[in-house]
Amino acid sequence: MGLSFAIPVDVLKNVVEQLKATGKVSRGWLGVLIQDVNRELAESFGMEKPQGALVAKVLPKSPAEAAKFKVGDIIIKFDGIEIERSVN
Repeated sequence: MGLSFAIPVDVLKNVVEQLKATGKVSRGWLGVLIQDVNRELAESFGMEKPQGALVAKVLPKSPAEAAKFKVGDIIIKFDGIEIERSVN
């Protein structure tokens, strides 16, 4: 059985550039597990509409822990861009 995977060319270019420059690939990470804010959660948080990403878990020794993220926080904007769902 054969398997194949597609890698976006911009990801590949970034990986190649990093490998050439430093010999390794460095990726950013926040250190949270997130979930969508559905209608019921939005209502329980007093939100007008469901939007954003609910922080379900903060990983120990992560950038999120250092930044004082807490379980129950809702991320609604990142770098000036509104977050509609957790997949954004």
